[in-house]
Amino acid sequence: MIRTDPEWAYWYAMDVMKQRWPEAEPMILTDPAWAYWYARDVMKQRWPEAEPMIRTDPERAYWYAMDVMKLNEMQARKWSKGRD
Repeated sequence: MIRTDPEWAYWYAMDVMKQRWPEAEPMILTDPAWAYWYARDVMKQRWPEAEPMIRTDPERAYWYAMDVMKLNEMQARKWSKGRD
């Protein structure tokens, strides 16, 4: 179940492994919210491979741009709308 559900994979990487879990990343990449949280909380850096998926969710894209990319509010709004 852990490797087949993005939420469980995130929590396992975050709470048990306390580091990236490359084997689970393809599953995490299937959900924009969990991909955002994984980049923010586990990787603590940009995750370019996940950015197209994260951008499918405007709210997560905005927070990814603010929290992970460290863009200002105006830049984050543009990025989250696909206008970088």
